[in-house]
Amino acid sequence: MAYRSAESSTPAASLRKNEVLNRVYANVLNKPMLIPKSDVNSLGSAIFAALAAGAFRSLEDAQDALCPEYRVVEPDPKPLKRTRSFTLYIANFTCFRQFERTRHFRRRILPTLRRVAAAARGNA
Repeated sequence: MAYRSAESSTPAASLRKNEVLNRVYANVLNKPMLIPKSDVNSLGSAIFAALAAGAFRSLEDAQDALCPEYRVVEPDPKPLKRTRSFTLYIANFTCFRQFERTRHFRRRILPTLRRVAAAARGNA
């Protein structure tokens, strides 16, 4: 596995199976998202512990040895979709951070995310 540069991003482990959010993140960041094919909880800690213990010469060597394979979610090249995704991302982030806006999330954001997911699956 190649070392991951600033040209790509890897979401939190809990988002590994959420295709809609992975696509939104790829579009918002306009960078490919590297989605691990297996569970990676605490992998970062294990990599740095092994590096500190001298088991590997470099961070890249540790990643090559310990990181699982991944699939790539590419950003949509169309600027309009990226703008729409950014709007959804900001609204989603805001709603999750502010508990009092949960109703807004359920009534407006979640249905929109479901429509985007259905369109991505071809069920629009």
